[in-house]
Amino acid sequence: MWRDGIRRDDFVDRNATPAKPRAAMFRVEILTPAGSLSPEVLDVINAKAPRKERSKFSSDGTTTFTIGIFTKEAEAKSLANAIANADTSVTTKVVQLGK
Repeated sequence: MWRDGIRRDDFVDRNATPAKPRAAMFRVEILTPAGSLSPEVLDVINAKAPRKERSKFSSDGTTTFTIGIFTKEAEAKSLANAIANADTSVTTKVVQLGK
């Protein structure tokens, strides 16, 4: 393609089919009134999600831990259920990122 006498190789075909949308991603959120997780919960996380990113933040007296990014919702739900069974004092939820 030429523009103003200069060859342009960055032509974008506007009629091409759009790129495939990104797959959904999920993370597990663990809400706890305590500032830390019990050893039972840590054992579950280490067994079911050993290499997943973990983070922690606090607000309004509640501490939230996040685990993941999961590409399969079933894996995230499985971890959330296992954590809830290991410690009934925490609340877990699976959050879809994006979309």
